[in-house]
Amino acid sequence: MNSSSVLTMLGKKLQKLASINRKSTSLPRTTWSDERTSVLADKGHLVVYTIDQNRFLIPLIYKVINAKKLIKLVRKWKKLAALSRKRITLPATIGKVVDEDRCSTSSTVEKGHLVVYSIDRKRFVLPLEYFSNKIARVLEMVVELVIRILDDRAKGYMTNSDLEKAVKEFGRRCSNISRIYSIGKSVLGVPLWVIEISDKPGEEEPEPAFKFIGNVHGDEPVGRELLLRLANWICDHYMKDSLARLIVENIHLHILPSMNPDGYFLRSRGNANNIDLNRDFPDQFFPLNNDINARQPETRAVMNWLREIQFAASASLHGGALVANYPWDGTEDKRRNYYACPDDDTFRFMASVYSHSHHNMSLSKEFPGGITNGAFWYPIYGGMQDWNYIHAGCFELTLEISENKWPNANELPTLWEYNKMSLLNLAASLVKTGIHGRIFSSDSGMPLPGSVTIKGINYTVKASRGFADYHRLLAPGERYEGTICLETLCALINSAGTSSSFYPIIHLHFLVQNPV
Repeated sequence: MNSSSVLTMLGKKLQKLASINRKSTSLPRTTWSDERTSVLADKGHLVVYTIDQNRFLIPLIYKVINAKKLIKLVRKWKKLAALSRKRITLPATIGKVVDEDRCSTSSTVEKGHLVVYSIDRKRFVLPLEYFSNKIARVLEMVVELVIRILDDRAKGYMTNSDLEKAVKEFGRRCSNISRIYSIGKSVLGVPLWVIEISDKPGEEEPEPAFKFIGNVHGDEPVGRELLLRLANWICDHYMKDSLARLIVENIHLHILPSMNPDGYFLRSRGNANNIDLNRDFPDQFFPLNNDINARQPETRAVMNWLREIQFAASASLHGGALVANYPWDGTEDKRRNYYACPDDDTFRFMASVYSHSHHNMSLSKEFPGGITNGAFWYPIYGGMQDWNYIHAGCFELTLEISENKWPNANELPTLWEYNKMSLLNLAASLVKTGIHGRIFSSDSGMPLPGSVTIKGINYTVKASRGFADYHRLLAPGERYEGTICLETLCALINSAGTSSSFYPIIHLHFLVQNPV
């Protein structure tokens, strides 16, 4: 991670933050010439010499770090190095003052060192090689000091450390109905923590699974805050609230508060590699992101997660608008128009559940009923929503839950109240409507893996392998004709064609009721 590209990104982030605060900052960049720092550095700058022979000066901007704080920070690094049985030295020299505003950098500095000039004219040289793969963490701690001073948008929001503590504290407090696990790590090594809520957490049951994902875009943090509130509300109320109890007893609810902790830390839409994670999934129309090795670690983590757990439905939380978005997100010709997926009616129903349970989403003048087809709004490619439906059998919505991407933290309680019933009702709708059942042998009682298809809808929902349970979401108020196939029998039917003498195991005729 200690590369020119990363530091350039950090420098640009600091420039942006400085402009917000009406402060002037620059990012001088000079190519390495003779391993000497002949250019004078202004007092109060962070200077980094990267292993690819570039030198960066990043202003710490107006009393961000003094020697006392820096020494305390370096002592933490010493402990980190000691844990790895590596020795770290702390050369510290008082710079020769050229004038009141300059510090001399006349001594030779080897490549691969972090050099910091504190505001009280002291100079620190820290060898980055001692930190091995923890270099990114070192830079992260330094830049965090700058960002927190310059950017007050995050005031009142949980930091990544706060979020991790909150998740683990929830796990301790509500251990009887939850488990905490990680699906992987971000580019910078931050664990992607998940909360599972169920009366039998961690156990496989013939029940549907639902997931919420927040903070897909780093600069849209409302979702991560609301999802922690949702988990805590369910824990506090499931013994006395029928809706919370319905969720706990009949659904395995998985909550990933932050898919993009690095983007949140950097206050950027993309991750630490500046990649938009909601454009990083394989696409149905264009050969995007097909190279698994080029995919971001956060994207791979989510894709692997869905290979391990068969989710029936899902929603990701975003900011910048107020609308419930449903597939398809893109079009074959890249034009903006309504492009319906096979389950368009079902997705419209799901989106309407959220919108009409919300304080004012359904009253939108821009989006009738507070819902929209993604491609009709604006086409995107490589999105997570379409990939879930196509490749994982998971019906996913993209929820825009606040018109301001990063509202003041004092608005969070109101946003929670506006979205609370929407979040609860959407999750509960998974068992309140649709068709649910199991496929098993009448002779032995053993589960028989198979699938469910609905006449007129070109989409197949597979039963789970463990219990052969199926959970097929459908828009209520309609009569449907369905077919259940055994896995092996369906394979024979497909290979033999329509003239085959093989037939599905059972036909279904049913009416899907409206949820109570």
